[in-house]
Amino acid sequence: MRKGITFTVTAADRRRLGALVAARSPPQRQHVRNNVLTITQQKTGQQVSIPLHPDLKRVLDSLPNDNLTFLVSDRGGPLKPESFTNWFKRMVQDAGFSGLLPHGLRKATCRMLAESGCTPHQIMAISGHKTLSEVTRYTVAASRTQLSEDAMASLGKIKKGT
Repeated sequence: MRKGITFTVTAADRRRLGALVAARSPPQRQHVRNNVLTITQQKTGQQVSIPLHPDLKRVLDSLPNDNLTFLVSDRGGPLKPESFTNWFKRMVQDAGFSGLLPHGLRKATCRMLAESGCTPHQIMAISGHKTLSEVTRYTVAASRTQLSEDAMASLGKIKKGT
């Protein structure tokens, strides 16, 4: 079931996967209210509230109700961050890839949010970054051509495609 949650979060939800693992305490069912997951990040102590994508909600709703924690170990207990990282590395390797880490998903998510038109402050609300310089470091890889076209179009100076 971990694979289903992982792929749903990364492919459909496009939000920080680490939120499910790197909270001060593992995210549990009581952390979801009105389809919003609210956690406190382990590293920064920053509270982050992330609306659930419908695909992620379906996966979480399909999980057995015998454990409050969404990501559990093979023994049924809460999955620790380092255990998740090791499992993720094995999953990536089994899929024929190398060098991919869960933290890279955060950067990719920030870039995708920027490319879809989110403001730096919107990205910070999802990622939990505290400063604009932190989020800028993650979004510098966003499509500069597309962003510059959008910026100029918003000024009404030029039209796209001309």
